[in-house]
Amino acid sequence: MPDYSYDVFISYSSADRSWALKLSAALREKGMKPFLDQERLDIGKPWEPALAKAVQTSQHFIVLWSNHAEKSRWVGRELGVFEAIVDPAVSGPTQEDRRFIFLMLEGENPAYTSMQMLSDLREANAYEGGADAVDPSPWQKVVKKLVDAMRANDPSTPLPVAVLSMTRQELTQLDPNEERTFGPSLNTLLQNLGMGTIETLARYYGEERTDWRPFGNPLNVRQILDTLLDKVNNGVTPPFRWEPLDPQFWTNMAVARGEREKLLSHLSVVVIDPLSLYDERVYDRFVFLSRCFESEKSIIMALTPFGMPQPFSRLNTMIRDRCTPFFDTYYDPPIPYNKASALLGVNISDESDVRRLLRLSLGQHLRGKSTVPTSSYLRQ
Repeated sequence: MPDYSYDVFISYSSADRSWALKLSAALREKGMKPFLDQERLDIGKPWEPALAKAVQTSQHFIVLWSNHAEKSRWVGRELGVFEAIVDPAVSGPTQEDRRFIFLMLEGENPAYTSMQMLSDLREANAYEGGADAVDPSPWQKVVKKLVDAMRANDPSTPLPVAVLSMTRQELTQLDPNEERTFGPSLNTLLQNLGMGTIETLARYYGEERTDWRPFGNPLNVRQILDTLLDKVNNGVTPPFRWEPLDPQFWTNMAVARGEREKLLSHLSVVVIDPLSLYDERVYDRFVFLSRCFESEKSIIMALTPFGMPQPFSRLNTMIRDRCTPFFDTYYDPPIPYNKASALLGVNISDESDVRRLLRLSLGQHLRGKSTVPTSSYLRQ
């Protein structure tokens, strides 16, 4: 199977940008990695070669078809590039793992068969009202059909992931001076951490929960996870893919229970923003997922809101360089992991970390189990 950079390329007319942004966000929520020029292209660099490369390295291709798209020079060029890739007369045997889909917003396209078209939005007359006004029910059905079509022959292993973080709007609704039973007010904590005020903190959050930027990073957590998984999948067959929770996990308890069972029944990842635990909605879902903390299939990560202090980072680099290859299984464990190794604790910063590591190791010894912890708590 080819190594694609993106799951799908979204082609659209600039007049339909709001629809393209809505589709891109919806596909990301389903764990897909779409290419959308507005989100991916670097300002100041030639667009045409970059777009052609993005089309070539995307597994699937979706066209948001409208009267504007029919007249768009860019849509026509992008279509031509992808057609050349999947046309057996041009590129040899048809690449059956690639999908070519027209998402019909309006109009007709007689040049392509109905098998390549998804007409639900056109039939619902959704286009005239605009992307922001589209009925959520048919929209979710359309997104599901697209995802199902693109994953029909997907051999990758789903890896459910929950990101417990607040949005920027939820952050602004907090009282930063409210004293808490578990600790200081948020403003006091931010001052103690040297992170300024809640207004400064707001820069690290966005409209979606996955817009949160840990480590003071320019990348959001979704981009960090995608980059990490690309590295993890290097040489791994079949590869893993993220499977985010249904957005209704936050609003619908029946859906939340189903998503929790999915996390418990698969190898899964729960990523926690510690500062978001000041928000009761996030904390409620944190408690709701507490069974994951007792599951051997769960990987729990609480990520810091700031980068590692420079002295600590330099010391960590020295340890890694000096102790190679003996600590390599800690820094870069193989997949699959089929060799015996010690329970390593390298980034230990205080006595409580020493105590935790000792109790974990002794507890496993008395339990008669291997060195794999009940839950994999990864510290940063």
